[in-house]
Amino acid sequence: DWITFQVVILLSLEYEKLNIEMDELFSVRDIKLKDVKEVIEEHSQLNQTAQAAEEFFSFFMLLNFLESLMIISFVGFYVAIAKTFSDIMIIFVQLAMMMVQIFMPFYFGQKLIDTSSMLANGIYCSNWILVKDLRVKKMIVLMLQNAQQPRMLNAKGFKIVSCESFSSVRNLI
Repeated sequence: DWITFQVVILLSLEYEKLNIEMDELFSVRDIKLKDVKEVIEEHSQLNQTAQAAEEFFSFFMLLNFLESLMIISFVGFYVAIAKTFSDIMIIFVQLAMMMVQIFMPFYFGQKLIDTSSMLANGIYCSNWILVKDLRVKKMIVLMLQNAQQPRMLNAKGFKIVSCESFSSVRNLI
């Protein structure tokens, strides 16, 4: 779990860094084609890395999710057979821990969606229209189109891992 979270945090930080680089690039009056190509290449590599991470970790996230749901089911059963108040309190602490364990991948998945979406918003809100070089402007539009698709984690194709999907899972429990 922690390796998955660390990779997602790293990807989110890279998207934030790329967004800062885009802000700095557009703060210059004369944007050079070479600089735009470098940022586009970095964005492309970052998207490929995020795609590889999603493919690698999606099965493990599904496994983690199913395991946590099974444990929550067992804890629910233990609540039904608990005899003392202290047993019930211990079971509720375990239930809270399982909810946190389920929530963590959803939170980090939402963080990745948010940071990868910020890039498209940052490009759109910049002064890219004022760029004089038509080649640079076309490359920026191409990057804007690529950045409009946020990176998302999924649990082996079953569910997009985000805070919105966590609320639907929480309602099932």
